Amino acid sequence: MNANKRVQIEQRQTELVLRDDVQDGAPPPMGIDLAAGTAVIRRRG
Repeated sequence: MNANKRVQIEQRQTELVLRDDVQDGAPPPMGIDLAAGTAVIRRRG
């Protein structure tokens, strides 16, 4: 297996284990700004 690919796979596995909490500074999965009239939806992964 290519060393770079192995590093990518290990990084993906690490990201799956870690939690994303808004309180920890992670961006919220969705947000609605009524004043600006915009909605933001982020895909996971």
